[in-house]
Amino acid sequence: MFAVVLVLMLATTTLTNAYNLNEHIEVFYVEAPLMKAQFGSLLGNLKAYHSGLYFYATESNENYTAQYVAYPQILNAIFPSVNQTDETISWGNLGIIEFDNEFNGTYWSTSQQYVMSITGAQFLSYICWMEGYNVTNYYYNLYDVRDYNTGELYMGSSTCDDFAWNSFTALYNLGGTFTLAPTSPPPRDFITLLVVQPPVIVNNINDPATWGQIMNFYEKMVFMPNETAVEIIQNLVNLFSGEFYYHYNNDYYNLTLISQQNTVPLSILYKPAPLPSGPRDPNSVRLPSNCATPSSYKKPGIGGGWIFIIIVCSASVVYIVAGLIFNVKQRGMPLNAQAMPNHDGWVEFGNLIKDGALFIKSKVTGTPSYSSL
Repeated sequence: MFAVVLVLMLATTTLTNAYNLNEHIEVFYVEAPLMKAQFGSLLGNLKAYHSGLYFYATESNENYTAQYVAYPQILNAIFPSVNQTDETISWGNLGIIEFDNEFNGTYWSTSQQYVMSITGAQFLSYICWMEGYNVTNYYYNLYDVRDYNTGELYMGSSTCDDFAWNSFTALYNLGGTFTLAPTSPPPRDFITLLVVQPPVIVNNINDPATWGQIMNFYEKMVFMPNETAVEIIQNLVNLFSGEFYYHYNNDYYNLTLISQQNTVPLSILYKPAPLPSGPRDPNSVRLPSNCATPSSYKKPGIGGGWIFIIIVCSASVVYIVAGLIFNVKQRGMPLNAQAMPNHDGWVEFGNLIKDGALFIKSKVTGTPSYSSL
């Protein structure tokens, strides 16, 4: 966890110096086919997308991308590695925010929708908010879990889409303005497990019988690249029938899925999702105490000390040049060191510096600075 936060903090320190706090920044909701690197646009045809946010700073022409990903990849967050010999189940379901100062328009080819407008100051606060979000949402959780009869949400997912909508809420509460009509919000994926009773956490996983049941369940979920489409579908049908063990935030929960005839316990929808509206609540945007905020952020520049030094140096140059011109033009002196204004005073000043240096040297080395008479 600390490595993830450190990466985000380092990126924040480097990237936020590139734009102005009062600069206009456009926010885009972007999508790409899920697992595009492995399957191309195949999953996009099934409305399965990976989403993120693209930020364009209109004055400095800077580009930024923020996305929430499963580490090391989403397949490892859904299909664990089951080792019957060692009786272990290995997951790769960490959730990580990737924040970059670039935008790959070729990758984000499905959708690039201009959603809202913010300022550089709001963007800086948002970057701070991301750090805290990554700590809170440390695991990638694919499913919502809802009661089939009442619709009550028992367990919320933590995916790229959830990160995008939580980002919209944070930016709205920070003062961002939506450019979309409330009736035209962007779409997202919803993957929901439907249950008939509240989830029950499995506390006794050290019990051999209980762990054996969990092992047997996840053996059915192991992704086999050489399986046919029919075999994959049949395994999924068996998997989502009756009892389901859900690995959520590094714990296991026993779910009782709906098992009525002609009712599928897994709901997969791709539909528009409402954007935040109404009164804003800036206090709801939690920012880490050690993160730079607009009130503490300063653009790189010279301080008061350097300004003083520049003034002194500039005045000295003007004094010397003006004195040389006066002595040469008005007093007819040749252009050499003798023509410098107050030449004797500068020579005496140099001698005093020399004497001071010799005195300090004598104190450091223990030798006299002047020869004895």
